Amino acid sequence: MDMIGSVQIKEMTVQDEVSEDYETIRYLNDYSNIFHKLWFNDMISLITKKGLILDNGCGIGYMAEFLPTEGIIGFDMSGGMLSKAKNKIYILVRGDSQQLPFKDEIFDVILCKSLLHHLSDPLEGIYEMDRVLKTGGELIFSEPIQSVLSNIPRKLVKGGRHFSDVHKDFKEQRLIKMLRERFIIKDVKYFGYIAYPVLGFPDVIDPLRYLPLKRIVTYLLIQIDQFISRIPIIKTQSWGITIKASKRV
Repeated sequence: MDMIGSVQIKEMTVQDEVSEDYETIRYLNDYSNIFHKLWFNDMISLITKKGLILDNGCGIGYMAEFLPTEGIIGFDMSGGMLSKAKNKIYILVRGDSQQLPFKDEIFDVILCKSLLHHLSDPLEGIYEMDRVLKTGGELIFSEPIQSVLSNIPRKLVKGGRHFSDVHKDFKEQRLIKMLRERFIIKDVKYFGYIAYPVLGFPDVIDPLRYLPLKRIVTYLLIQIDQFISRIPIIKTQSWGITIKASKRV
């Protein structure tokens, strides 16, 4: 299905260009793949409701491999991403997440991984998810946040520049404030410290490429990250944040 409105053309072009890298680097590079699998599983572990799921900003559809085979709709603005998702998600819709082409209150769960910072009007994207989510439905949400660590990969890869004109990072409190306009925050989890991104930006650079036993080292580094995520104050300086929220009754 192809329903696309006034999407951000530059952002869509960027996503079309990087879709190949997602398939050939992000989920094939061992170091990166292990990290992203844990990220997906952490998000999915927060789901308690059954029913129709919207993967909002589904990319190449990799999250669907961790979900039931039915009852999923993948949505993305990028034709390049969706062309690679078609073998993973049965129903795909192309369009603008700021103008979701769905009826009110039809989804039980919305998964939203790293989408809002690509939208020109992220608050409108939140309003739209609220509109299409059933009362009491669950939003599982993950985004990079603005911290010392979040600046590292951008400086390494892009010299501090953003990927496009609309690309941004949110401060944690701003992100939570936006969500609280329409949702009740249920859980907040922090992730990304030493393993990602301090020792490398594994979507682009594999820091353990020539290291023996690199899978063991990778899991050890991730365990260190998980330990840091439980330390008060320090944990808030993470690269990313995952939030579980529910629609107000």
